[in-house]
Amino acid sequence: MDLVEQWHHVLQLLNLPDTPQVLVAAPDREDAVLAALHRARPSAKVVVLDVGGARDTRTGAVAQRVRATGPAMGSLIAADSIDLALLDHAIDDVVLEAVARHEGMKDEGHRGEYAPKARAVRAYWRSGDLERVALPELAELVSACARALRPSGCIVFSHRVMGEDLLGQPMDLYTDYLALTRRWLLSAGLRLREASLDGLDPHWWMCLERTG
Repeated sequence: MDLVEQWHHVLQLLNLPDTPQVLVAAPDREDAVLAALHRARPSAKVVVLDVGGARDTRTGAVAQRVRATGPAMGSLIAADSIDLALLDHAIDDVVLEAVARHEGMKDEGHRGEYAPKARAVRAYWRSGDLERVALPELAELVSACARALRPSGCIVFSHRVMGEDLLGQPMDLYTDYLALTRRWLLSAGLRLREASLDGLDPHWWMCLERTG
């Protein structure tokens, strides 16, 4: 299945209303995720979370865009107003941006083996400091998503191997981003628990729902 088909399959597993309110963070293939959402729920209202810089899209009904930071989301998106949050291949971008902010780096591309952000992530990963730097920002973002969710809502994460990323990031980190995220978030004291996604590999997919 291509990416649109994969996301359409995921959306079919969820008990969504006819006109859901949806957050989408998909830095690399935003159009594909929005196309799947538009196919499954044509009337969906979408807020796009920009991770690592804004990207233009012509697909779907995008109501607004906000920067994917906890403070920005908290001021612009009301609590208990969202039915679903989709984070497609966004974890590595959140980590890269967290490291860049910690290092005081100016905004620049992160692709390629010698890009400053990628080099910094490799250094933090090798030293064992990546969780200390990245977890607070990742937890803040997910906590803001959880606050925006209605009680019946959920957050769906996906990750996959993309060829253009391979030169820039440690393979043992890059292929295990979702497993690390699961461990980080479920130990961070957030009011979230994992829910199953039938037929999907948990190494590449994760669904979290509110516990209260």
